Amino acid sequence: MGTRGAAFVYAGKKFTTLTYQGEPFLGVWGIMEDRKGTIWLGGFNNKGGRRPGGLYRYDGSSFTKVLDRGAYAIIEDKKGNIWTTGPVNSANWTVQALSRYDAKSLYSNQPTVTEIMSGKAFLGLLEATDGSIWFGDATGVYRYDGKTITDFYNKEGQKKYSIDTKQSVVIWKGSRLLGGWEGTKFLGDGSTTGDVDLLKGDLLIDNRHLVGGAVEVDMTTIEQFEDQPSRNKLPAFFDVKKFPVSTFAITKVETGNDGSTKVPTDGSTKVPTDGSIKVTTDGNIKVTGNLTLESITKAVTFPAKLQFKDGMDGTVELNGTLIIDRTDWGIDYGSEKHFYQSGNAILDEVKLLMKIVAKKVNR
Repeated sequence: MGTRGAAFVYAGKKFTTLTYQGEPFLGVWGIMEDRKGTIWLGGFNNKGGRRPGGLYRYDGSSFTKVLDRGAYAIIEDKKGNIWTTGPVNSANWTVQALSRYDAKSLYSNQPTVTEIMSGKAFLGLLEATDGSIWFGDATGVYRYDGKTITDFYNKEGQKKYSIDTKQSVVIWKGSRLLGGWEGTKFLGDGSTTGDVDLLKGDLLIDNRHLVGGAVEVDMTTIEQFEDQPSRNKLPAFFDVKKFPVSTFAITKVETGNDGSTKVPTDGSTKVPTDGSIKVTTDGNIKVTGNLTLESITKAVTFPAKLQFKDGMDGTVELNGTLIIDRTDWGIDYGSEKHFYQSGNAILDEVKLLMKIVAKKVNR
């Protein structure tokens, strides 16, 4: 049995304090016996004042620390996988996750862990007869069928997140065709960056998947290109008086692994000490939509990473990069296509780097 203090074993006559490396286990919230008779538990001890914690197992004679990830609830499914809910980093309980430990790697030094969902607080965990995993948090209950998470807190599924224009940033980057030189010293290619403000926008989320959304961009705020302060606001680049707003509307989103996140456990990719979720490329998405500039609309596709910072009722963060050929939208001032006529040129390729922060709209 576990308590907020020490954990104990009762053998019919007396209580014995449960210890690891000479120190009692503390804060044990989850204990489970698997089909082999092995005991699994989550907790920490205060050896050296460091409070090392995580998931442990007991084989009848000794304890082994499995991983630093905390475990508040623990179950074994029909396939022998171990599931836990608890802190991603046992030293920081504010970021928690539903995690699956692969049965084939349970007893290896580097167990394979898949992070299914992150959030602030998980309160219950079980496997249904059909093999689906049910779990709860502070707002309601969820079901994971191996591919999709169903949110029963909002049965209609789709949720609207409003883009926070103050926390969201779009940066553009351009450069010249030719580099600058001083003898054999390279001076650079004239690379220039600037930002542009967002007016408003929304993201649509369905069962932890981005399914739609749109954003409006205030073109009157775009910063200079080249070395002339007002050049970008002239028709040569953007006719902001005639076309003050540009838009992007999502038409399709492709995911790589059904929204779950693989969590490496080798020495080179340890669990972050700040409690953040470690996301790998397996969790990235591909976003397609219609970009309208200067009244011209073209379909574009770009890679992005979507992260739920505070669970389904908190904040969503999208980190993406879009590379466009500006001449596709008629923006051909100084184009490299005219290099032989002008004697100098600016690359047609423009990179748009974006960090979009959106918060759930209460309905």
